[in-house]
Amino acid sequence: MAEDRPWLFGACDSGHISRPAHRQPFDRNLEHRISQGGHEHSAAHLSREPHPNGACRPVSIPDYRRHGVALEENSDSHGFIGSLQTASGAYLAAFVTSHLMAVFVLGRWAMQIDTNWDFATGAPTGLMGDPWNVRLVPHYSLAVFLLFSHLACGLRAVLLSHHVAEKGAKGIARTVIALGGIAALVIISAMLGLHAVAR
Repeated sequence: MAEDRPWLFGACDSGHISRPAHRQPFDRNLEHRISQGGHEHSAAHLSREPHPNGACRPVSIPDYRRHGVALEENSDSHGFIGSLQTASGAYLAAFVTSHLMAVFVLGRWAMQIDTNWDFATGAPTGLMGDPWNVRLVPHYSLAVFLLFSHLACGLRAVLLSHHVAEKGAKGIARTVIALGGIAALVIISAMLGLHAVAR
């Protein structure tokens, strides 16, 4: 029966505690205040009446403001930033696997050729001169951009864990992502044979 089962909540000193008939469930109070003008959060805590024999201990929720991370900021890990980090990691895993297969299996073992810059750029026709090589343009561009994006998302999480403000952490992450876009543009331009000419 349900009444004969132990009333377990939180950490207990005993694996099985009988529940007396006169005992009432623990009183639980959750305090959580969020100011409308800012991002201040009070210490959220969970309290309950102690067990008559002292077997169970109260369970508390940590104060996220004291640890430098606001409660609402934790939801970002499941939002755009989290999705970007997961997607970029998945793409990089597929890119590295396919790239190693192309270099070592196709180039070195099957075709018996040197896998140098000419091999990467599809020489002598180039990336744009062959319908099969065109696919390498987004292949390489996305790899460079998503590498920077993946590192930026991880760096943001590390900065937040070291008590850096959310605004500053986002700014640094966006800067790294922008650098990734520039790096991808420069690399793919070189692979396409575009060169800057000084006048």
